[in-house]
Amino acid sequence: HKVSLRPDCVYPFGIDHGWYEVGNHLDFMNSMKMKLSVIVGVSHMTLGIILKAVNTKYFYKSLEFFFEFIPQLTLLLVTFGYMNFL
Repeated sequence: HKVSLRPDCVYPFGIDHGWYEVGNHLDFMNSMKMKLSVIVGVSHMTLGIILKAVNTKYFYKSLEFFFEFIPQLTLLLVTFGYMNFL
């Protein structure tokens, strides 16, 4: 089964079908899945930390906001956040 594309075809989302015809498509797909899982994981953890900040503001716990939320968010974005932007 050969995949053929029109020359004017543009991929707004997804993976180019040309990767399925090359010899290293498995390496590419595994690398892509790993990068996407890191992005989703870091985004999920960031959302959890932001929800914690909303809770501390709602319950007027400013000490927890400054000494838990800010260090947690800083550590997460310094250690893992840069990988999302590479």
